[in-house]
Amino acid sequence: MSSNDLVSLGELEYARRAISSGTSVDALVDRFLAAVADPALRTRDFDAGQAMVVVSEILEDAGRLDEALAVLRRADAEGIRGEYLDPAVWVPPMLHRLGRYEEAAAAFRELVKAGRADWTAYEVYAEQLEIGNDLAGALKILLSGQDRLLRQGHRRGAEILAVPLSRVQRAMGLPVDEPVDQDDWEEWDDEPDVREIFTGGVLHWPQADFGRLLTRWPGLAERIGADWDEHRTRTEKASAAFTARGIPAVLCHADYASFTAFAPDIVDEPPKETLDGYINQLHRQGATTRWPPERNARCWCGSGRKYKQCCRPRGFTA
Repeated sequence: MSSNDLVSLGELEYARRAISSGTSVDALVDRFLAAVADPALRTRDFDAGQAMVVVSEILEDAGRLDEALAVLRRADAEGIRGEYLDPAVWVPPMLHRLGRYEEAAAAFRELVKAGRADWTAYEVYAEQLEIGNDLAGALKILLSGQDRLLRQGHRRGAEILAVPLSRVQRAMGLPVDEPVDQDDWEEWDDEPDVREIFTGGVLHWPQADFGRLLTRWPGLAERIGADWDEHRTRTEKASAAFTARGIPAVLCHADYASFTAFAPDIVDEPPKETLDGYINQLHRQGATTRWPPERNARCWCGSGRKYKQCCRPRGFTA
């Protein structure tokens, strides 16, 4: 691989599609691991921690769970963490899938002891226990997670865990602690001002269209993000902020061709009124999706990955 053969975050997330079209698993894994090791082989948006998680998923999809675990443990040993994902969080559920239950529990306890167990760590490990029909274990993990997060002042994380907790309680025939209504969430200190981003919905631009849009109107970067990765984070956070205020979030699926047809005479940066009008058109055309997806559904951004491992963490941890 030459220094001109750069790896991007978008390429990483579409890796599964490359495999389905005949690309070698080993070739893809080697390509991404090389970019993790050498910054000269990656574009600016490449996230080494996320890369290690996705590489482990590629190997797991190929039935190579031991290698997938080795990738996660290598990331942990070398201190490779992503902006939104800590590869070590995925070690306990991977060990559990391998049938190494005591090791999985020990690895999870180590995460908690080291202060690295955020809401994601509790959720994904409890989910794996739930899949393995260890409902009592899942219940214990979720209850302890809620308690610890509340004591640490992370109310939002505790509220997120209320959803899987109520599901496990129902499955066990126990009285259900209903999830906290998102209308009652506290204001997010770092939430974007939704009204300043878009009014009446949240515009999502696919990666290729996003690039064309900023090439023509670079000033839009202040409103929709400087790159597609930032755009996805803003989209997720704006949707979450709408929901937290009791407003149903709706993703409006934009594209460059329909937007330029909607506003053919725009020369300078499109004003907010034009973008709002475009949102209304997308609503009328039904080019919208209610937010959020289910945790295990494919992510709304089109990456092909599960929502819980892709854009969902961006809204809560960005």
